[in-house]
Amino acid sequence: MESSSSADLDRRLRQARIGLALGHPFIASSLMRLPFREASERTWCPTMATDGYHVFFNPLWTARLTDLELQGVLAHEVLHVV
Repeated sequence: MESSSSADLDRRLRQARIGLALGHPFIASSLMRLPFREASERTWCPTMATDGYHVFFNPLWTARLTDLELQGVLAHEVLHVV
């Protein structure tokens, strides 16, 4: 069972993706193809990262972002792929 903070973070990531879709459809169309993967067990990902197939996120770092910062860092990660 997911903890409430994990469920809240999943909701915030989905909302950030939707917010980008409404305001920046080019970026969002690429982001929609990249599934989110939690990277709390991975020491190489203290923030967010992408391998071109996924967006990895450290939940402790990601939870501290504002909604606008979350959209910005997601846009940043997808532009690595583009």
